[in-house]
Amino acid sequence: MLPPVEPWKMKAACRGADVNLFFVLKGKHQRVDKRQAEQAKAFCRNCPVMGECFEEAMSTQDFQAVRAGLTPVELRKAHSRRVHRSVM
Repeated sequence: MLPPVEPWKMKAACRGADVNLFFVLKGKHQRVDKRQAEQAKAFCRNCPVMGECFEEAMSTQDFQAVRAGLTPVELRKAHSRRVHRSVM
């Protein structure tokens, strides 16, 4: 049995979209497919729950796909900045 979906996820602009679109790291070296990333980010631009999505990505360290309008690389950088700020 699957765990229940958080209520905020029901409002996500990407709900119902092909999940594969958001996995933009490609090839042996896991480089971002920029065209695909832009298509995925388009869902996020006016998403009413982008903040919740970002916070979940940060707390779970889920940096495998586009989340909250950021690529996996951008999410890792945001997390690193957040950790660095909390240490200071």
